Amino acid sequence: MAPMNDGLREASVEAEVEGALAAMEAKLERIVGLLEEQDARRQDLEEVVADVLPAVNGMLRLASDKLDALEKSGALELLPLAGRTVGALKSPRAAKPLGVLGLLRALRDPDVAQGLGLLLDVVRALGSAARADGEAGAGHAAVAASPDRRSE
Repeated sequence: MAPMNDGLREASVEAEVEGALAAMEAKLERIVGLLEEQDARRQDLEEVVADVLPAVNGMLRLASDKLDALEKSGALELLPLAGRTVGALKSPRAAKPLGVLGLLRALRDPDVAQGLGLLLDVVRALGSAARADGEAGAGHAAVAASPDRRSE
């Protein structure tokens, strides 16, 4: 009877091995399917990136050119001052009306004197630009605001 038991045992082991191999094959097929799906997604993503990349590069070049122009014009140097100005405007104190003497007292404050000097420089530059535009005939508003037009 021993040879028969050995034969049954062998057949049982073979059946177990075949079952395990079939299960493993099914899992491997599932893994291959998932890998193929991932590859298809990767290819789609590569196509999208290839389509979008030239536009992104163009926008970056344009932004870089604009920043270079701003830097050359000196406008970027004004950003810290503009930031502080916006901050001050967001939290204004209650302003009191000032007369001439109050204005003169306020001018003793170094910050007020510096700010007023800066404001006068800005107004002077605006006037100069408006006059230059008016002399060149480039703008009706600048011509209307020029000293010669005000006296008419």
